[in-house]
Amino acid sequence: MFGTYFYHKRVRSAVSVFGSLFNNLYVLRKNSAGETISQVKVPLSYAPKRNFIARLESMNSGEQAERRVAIKLPRMSFEITSITYDETRQLNKMNNIKPSQAVNHPKWKMGKKISIDSATLMNKIFEVIEANKLFAIDLRKIEILIHPQSLVHAIVKLKNGLNIFLYFETDMSIPIGNEIFENKFEFKKIKNIKNKFKKNEYSNNLNFFKVNKIKFPAIKLKPILNKYHSLPIILNAANEIFVDQFLKKNMSFCSIIDYLFYLLKDPKMRKYAIKKPSNLKTILSIDKWTRNKAIKIINKNK
Repeated sequence: MFGTYFYHKRVRSAVSVFGSLFNNLYVLRKNSAGETISQVKVPLSYAPKRNFIARLESMNSGEQAERRVAIKLPRMSFEITSITYDETRQLNKMNNIKPSQAVNHPKWKMGKKISIDSATLMNKIFEVIEANKLFAIDLRKIEILIHPQSLVHAIVKLKNGLNIFLYFETDMSIPIGNEIFENKFEFKKIKNIKNKFKKNEYSNNLNFFKVNKIKFPAIKLKPILNKYHSLPIILNAANEIFVDQFLKKNMSFCSIIDYLFYLLKDPKMRKYAIKKPSNLKTILSIDKWTRNKAIKIINKNK
């Protein structure tokens, strides 16, 4: 796995402890009556195979009996063929994340609610809902990626093989200004941010990663967003309650998504989710049920 041999004290200790479980293994030879007539201990060693062979070759004539036994008896051995990082071992630390830490986005300066949504990835789930509902884009054509630099905000893959990257600096004045003034918007004319990003116009390192489902379990919501007509209403209402209660320190960070999935398993959820949001009264009734249920879940798990 690592391409070379290495030594690590803790790994060696763990291997030695595991190997010690087999220290007292014996090969018994019995007669037809079931009586033991000979007993030979299985030779175990934790050194590389070449060391064992070298030791056998160095035996003197007085050790021939031991040598024959060592060669004929089955030797038990084991080795570490690979070591992988267990991501779940670090996830418990996320439960200790404080609201002040979660709202501290490394790239954007945003409000508390959207900052928490960004930390849980719920902001992307809501963006997928918007793209699907407002612009009729098939969910299967939308992919969520992790982009640490926060500079590329959309990638459009065209049928002709070209990809269009929407790149701009982490300042909301840019998308808001373009939305309001369209092609009349000139970024350089804005007084407070003129030439702010002149030296960092382009980044030399743009990275994109697939979403880790263990770190960001909210990504599991994407395939089911269109399962029920009003599921997006339920997700929005529940998420608002859970984020608000996290900010008020009434629940842990990881509980935001955990409780969300817990709510989706409620027997009455489907009753409200299948309703068509054809009028404001229906929407508000779904929203009210969801918020009440979310509060009950929090109180139950305190």
